[in-house]
Amino acid sequence: MPEILEIDDDEAKRMQQEADEKRAQEEKEHAQALADADRRRAVDAENKKQRAARAARVEEKKKQTAELMQKLGKVDLEDDDNPDFLFTMPKENKNIDVKSLGYEIFVSEEKGRGIKAARDFKVGNLILKAEPFAFVIFDHMAEHVCHHCFNMVVRDRQGQPTTQLLRCSSCKFARYCSRECQKKAWSMHKKECMAIKRIAPRTASDEVRMVSQILWKQAERGEKRAKSEELCRVEELCDHLNDMSFEDVNKLEEQSKEIGDYFGYENLPDSDEYIDHLFGIVSCNGMSITDMRGLQYLGVAIHPTLNLINHDCNPNVVAVSCGPNIFVRAIKPIKEGDELFISYIDTSATSETRKNILKDQYYFDCTCKMCESGEKDELKSAYVMPKEDVSEKRSTYIEKNTDIMMKKIESSKKVQAWERVAAQAGGCLLQQENLFDDTHLKKLMILQTCSEVSAILNHYDDAAQYAERVLAAYEQLYPEYSTQIGMQAYRLGVHYWHLQRVEDAIKMLGRALKHLEITHGPEHGMYQDGLEMMKTCLQERQMDKATLMRIRVARERMGQGKEIDMANHVGNGPINWTSSNELSWKGKN
Repeated sequence: MPEILEIDDDEAKRMQQEADEKRAQEEKEHAQALADADRRRAVDAENKKQRAARAARVEEKKKQTAELMQKLGKVDLEDDDNPDFLFTMPKENKNIDVKSLGYEIFVSEEKGRGIKAARDFKVGNLILKAEPFAFVIFDHMAEHVCHHCFNMVVRDRQGQPTTQLLRCSSCKFARYCSRECQKKAWSMHKKECMAIKRIAPRTASDEVRMVSQILWKQAERGEKRAKSEELCRVEELCDHLNDMSFEDVNKLEEQSKEIGDYFGYENLPDSDEYIDHLFGIVSCNGMSITDMRGLQYLGVAIHPTLNLINHDCNPNVVAVSCGPNIFVRAIKPIKEGDELFISYIDTSATSETRKNILKDQYYFDCTCKMCESGEKDELKSAYVMPKEDVSEKRSTYIEKNTDIMMKKIESSKKVQAWERVAAQAGGCLLQQENLFDDTHLKKLMILQTCSEVSAILNHYDDAAQYAERVLAAYEQLYPEYSTQIGMQAYRLGVHYWHLQRVEDAIKMLGRALKHLEITHGPEHGMYQDGLEMMKTCLQERQMDKATLMRIRVARERMGQGKEIDMANHVGNGPINWTSSNELSWKGKN
């Protein structure tokens, strides 16, 4: 017979009490769920009511406007050649001195609006620092970036965070790296905080959040100009709605319908056309915000003055982000009256590809000298042998295989399968080696991947060899002072440092700093990092072989190269660049 367990009265009471508590908790949760459902239905009903009321107000306003126009005998705007003209024509700001500012707006029949220099600039001069009128963190990056200063969570090689961000206790969405950043962001976040809670548990799209930020900022500044609107108000930017495809316009209209739930229908402007106009502005004028190294896209910002600078595939200025701000520096000598040009896209693409991208995304036909002449296009599809000796069938097969392999590599990167990435990229490179030149864009992508994954796996000898080839290709494809060349030289210098090739590291970091000083400026984090690395190299050059060996063994044991805690470097003062790219230090007199 199985043994029967006896339960005393106290145990039975305890079990009954636990069962009662569990049932009470379940009933409480069920009641809360019903209450939440009722609340959501009430909110949806109110939103539906607000939409209908707003639509009625808009229709009534249209009717009144039509009647007034008819009485006054005015021309219907829909029949005008440029119905967007009310939004896009800039109003002169008479409170600025363009000479001291260094740049001014102009309008031409050929290009429309643009920015030209109001004085001379030398290579490396800072022309303007553009603060954003409005910006948002991308939704998928919200947990990883400070929503005020854009500092990122630091992670180790295994992808685990080594720093933590503070989370807004109210909306559970915004993150900050410090209490100070949280306090500074509160004046704008308090509006966003209410909006996020208004539609919870749903989330708003990045575009809806950006348009809402613009509307809040416009309400805050009223009729005055924000600092970022010195030459152009945000509402005066072009929306290109007339140039968009039917599908793109429909997408924008769907987004404009969603904004009421988030922003609050009672607070929206009465004009649907104005809301569509703002969504068009965000679509065409949003500028990506990147991390310090320009590798990770963190968010998007609207810079009204900066958005007036026209495009050229061979620009004379470069725009580099530093947190939400963007610094524009001269990379060519600029005379007073010269127009300023930046590149909207990566200029390493072929002329045909660049023109297609610019037409699809920015709605204009690029007629710059590089596009018209096809300059460097041959380099971007170059072979290691005469073209007549190349098998077209083999070339097509390898190009298609490269595209397929890059998709597989991206999938492997997402799961951090770095050994697999190394095998995939290495196999693809073997196929390309005896056919494509290093400047061939398909091969260049693979070389970049090989260098990147080799560094991740601590194979710095391989990483340096691949990086050398990438740098040589960049120097043929990009302008003399481009962000890509400076950044690649910096990466190569770091690889040399890991290999304890100290003299090579000093020379390469010198080249990198020369470029970064011009493109990024001495205050940028990348330049400061390069300077610290240079100091470390100069210290290591003074060490004996035994000490260097101990350092190398320590790095290998840690599985990654970490900076050694050094005393302050000898000397101080400005850097003097010599013709050999060596670095010399001038002490203060």
